[in-house]
Amino acid sequence: LEQAPAPVVSPLDALLGLCESPAERTMLHALFEIGRGEVTGDHVKLRSLDDSPCICVPQEVVGRRRIDFAIHGEGLDVAVEIDGYTYHYATPDLADATLARNRELLGVGWRTCAFSARQVEADPHGCAREVLSLFRWIP
Repeated sequence: LEQAPAPVVSPLDALLGLCESPAERTMLHALFEIGRGEVTGDHVKLRSLDDSPCICVPQEVVGRRRIDFAIHGEGLDVAVEIDGYTYHYATPDLADATLARNRELLGVGWRTCAFSARQVEADPHGCAREVLSLFRWIP
């Protein structure tokens, strides 16, 4: 019997496979499109709205946290989090843990830019523009 060829997986598809939810996959697609992305290994090279370079790393580990998308630009690190209700706000303890995560990241020099899954699904390109607008070239 002849074996079917293995499916071809694009570099972007490989990174999308790291995403833990449909909303995360939607956000990565939007960042890729709005930021004129180029996949390089385990990250995506992006351009901010004013054309400044930045890098997006899905599921980067910072301390004891795993960030949905770590965006690194000149002098700025932004943790982009897609916070669905079920895993982040369904109970007071989950909400407390989510807010503690944001403070912990701030304490080690990261800005946090969080969206609800509903926001990402409703306007993925608007969310991506909001993230990429944080990275501006500073002479």
